[in-house]
Amino acid sequence: MTDGSLARCLGKDEAYNTVSDIHEGICGAHQAGDKIFWVLKRQGVFWPTMAKNCFEFAKGCEECQRHASIHRVPAN
Repeated sequence: MTDGSLARCLGKDEAYNTVSDIHEGICGAHQAGDKIFWVLKRQGVFWPTMAKNCFEFAKGCEECQRHASIHRVPAN
């Protein structure tokens, strides 16, 4: 964190569960990768591959891909 405060570092399993919980959100919101990352930073947690994991998790969500706007659906 850039403000000098300490972040709580999460292990692999806890990180995955936390990302999943934020992505699913209240009422199944299915947050995008940038929103997941933002929420995690606000919660004061960190792990070295956090940004990458957030974007990959959201990108890999089959339900999100199925219901995404056309401009957000992958070309493949």
